[in-house]
Amino acid sequence: MKITRTLAVCGFCAFAAGCSSFGEPPVRPPQADGIAVYEQQPPGSRPWRLVKRVWVEPWRSAFQVPKYESAAQGAADLQVQAVALGGDAVMNFGCYRRDADMPMESRPVLVCNGSVIKYVQ
Repeated sequence: MKITRTLAVCGFCAFAAGCSSFGEPPVRPPQADGIAVYEQQPPGSRPWRLVKRVWVEPWRSAFQVPKYESAAQGAADLQVQAVALGGDAVMNFGCYRRDADMPMESRPVLVCNGSVIKYVQ
């Protein structure tokens, strides 16, 4: 009986944490427009360091990640994430269809990720 109750409480906590992980999107700060988004590494030889891989590192990403209607919407969200993390750019940005078996005419559901970097001065 006690084990069942403990499992029920743990299950509820895990469910509640998953539900609260993606609420309303944050308000877009003005600094987000200055965050460059690159599909590969940034051009040139300016040194940089990795801050965080967004929507890849956390264990929750195996079960749930934000979904976007367009790559531009995904890039805008990663720019906001970069500002929150104190980054200067997003590299290795990419979007992938979650519903690849559906025809292109339907509303696509994309999953996007990338790496936030900070330039070394």
